[in-house]
Amino acid sequence: MTTSANEQPFKETAPNPEARIPIGHQIQVTSFGGSGTTMLRNWLVENGASLPQEHDSGIWKHLPEPPTRDKFQIPEGFRAIYLIGDPIESLLSVFGRNYHMWHAVRMQSHSRWPSQFLLEDAPVAPPWGLKEFLNLKQDCFGIHDHFAAWTTTPKRAREFPILVMKYDKIWDHLPELADFLEFDKDQMASFPARRERSQKDPTLEKGRRALQSLYGNLAKTIEAYPDCMVI
Repeated sequence: MTTSANEQPFKETAPNPEARIPIGHQIQVTSFGGSGTTMLRNWLVENGASLPQEHDSGIWKHLPEPPTRDKFQIPEGFRAIYLIGDPIESLLSVFGRNYHMWHAVRMQSHSRWPSQFLLEDAPVAPPWGLKEFLNLKQDCFGIHDHFAAWTTTPKRAREFPILVMKYDKIWDHLPELADFLEFDKDQMASFPARRERSQKDPTLEKGRRALQSLYGNLAKTIEAYPDCMVI
């Protein structure tokens, strides 16, 4: 079997219904962090959309890879929105809000997703801040793998559409978002206004150049990616 350069190999296997995790919602919003996921999720909840329960939302928001039919029971009509953005800005946002410890756990644990998740399934989050993270010179959050999994897993493996959107371009593509969600004009009228990212802590800004060495190529890949596309 051959695959295109931007598509991961997928082995056709018969899913085991008893082993698959049921999905109890119709819409999923996911990102690698710092990309407006909470904003979009909250707006969807306000408009009555079927999203994960609150206690599961943090796990689904950063699920390392899209649900596939061999691991999950995917309901009819299920769809996902994958928000992307500059990974450097995203990580500065995560560190600036002191979410990096728990974020590292959510981004990398693949065991017993989602409601069966237990902390002992996750790697131990090391007690570091941005300085220690940069000294490691590793993508400890798995952002490269996260982006690759969500944008290249074949549709035949997941059997649902994914709307990939750049966070800072959402407001330029509200009609496409409405079509994907099957929302009417009244629902879209309540969409949050665009706002600038908050100013970064000057001490975090010092790490920008070092983050560039880790994520600069990925940032260029994401910049070249379409602003809004269903895959």
